[in-house]
Amino acid sequence: MPDNKKDPRSILDPELMGADTIGGSVRVFLLCARAARAESRGKPTAKFEARIDRIQEDARKRWNAPNDG
Repeated sequence: MPDNKKDPRSILDPELMGADTIGGSVRVFLLCARAARAESRGKPTAKFEARIDRIQEDARKRWNAPNDG
């Protein structure tokens, strides 16, 4: 019988989340959850969105940095 469950780690795939590590993916995921909760309560989400953007921008900079090793 095939197992149709997704591997939970695939949800936090760094490439899909715009992060460069699994830790960054987790932070982005949790910030998205907090932003969704705030939005459902009618609260501003700009703070969470800015933190998500910062994590993703830092990851992009590290991806594009020349590898000196």
